[in-house]
Amino acid sequence: MMKREILYHLSIFLSCLGLLFLIFDALILLLFGFIITALLYSVYFFVMIIVLVDCAYLFGRKKTILFFILAFTMGLLMEIIGVLYGFPFGKYHYANIPMKIFNLVPFDIPIYWFVIVYTSMSINNRILNLDKNRKMQLYEIPLIAALDGLCATAWDLIMDPVMVHILNVWVWEEKGEFFGIPFSNFLGWTFVAGLISLIFRSIIKSGGEKMRTTSISGIVYFELWFTMALIAHAAEHPEYIPIGSMLMFTFLLLFILQTIHRTADNGAL
Repeated sequence: MMKREILYHLSIFLSCLGLLFLIFDALILLLFGFIITALLYSVYFFVMIIVLVDCAYLFGRKKTILFFILAFTMGLLMEIIGVLYGFPFGKYHYANIPMKIFNLVPFDIPIYWFVIVYTSMSINNRILNLDKNRKMQLYEIPLIAALDGLCATAWDLIMDPVMVHILNVWVWEEKGEFFGIPFSNFLGWTFVAGLISLIFRSIIKSGGEKMRTTSISGIVYFELWFTMALIAHAAEHPEYIPIGSMLMFTFLLLFILQTIHRTADNGAL
């Protein structure tokens, strides 16, 4: 149990450090008009570690490995199909950047499928009180998984325009309605994230466990938003921010309200 507590404190430390980096970068942008990209890359790396550590704290090593392999494999498979055949996201390709798997998909992309799906699941566990008072009913799992997919897609609404038009990480071959991004991309995101969630939630349900969460997921979700918002502002593209922000902050507000409510009840986060 002591080792598990160490994992929790490590995730808290890295989360707070990431927030400090982002706040410092925001001040630099406000005062001098630029951002320090090394700090953003550090937060990008921290988030991967934080989510792995938080998952290990809540579910143990074996289920964390299982969840990581599931999300990584499913994310990579869907990305490869997407690049080759345009399903389920639409037709796109990644730019000429190093460390591509099969020369198609950057290595960090499937890792971030794990990051965003785990974070979305954890946030909804708190919002729906699944980690405290009750277990999921079998009929609820597809509905909750769809909500997880929507929570993940909320981030993509701000992340995708930044990645395409500012960082030039991938290119949409068929232009769409949302800053040149096809609507099919967001349907695909909801489908893939929801499918990964559905499988993992079903595994947890079959084992007779209930879903768990900590407040770390809310911090990570905010950091994912903050990073993209900083890049968009620094590149003078604030128009990329509002729509994704409204949906992300809806989930965050519900998460915070539920956290405050349970803290008032028993002082536990």
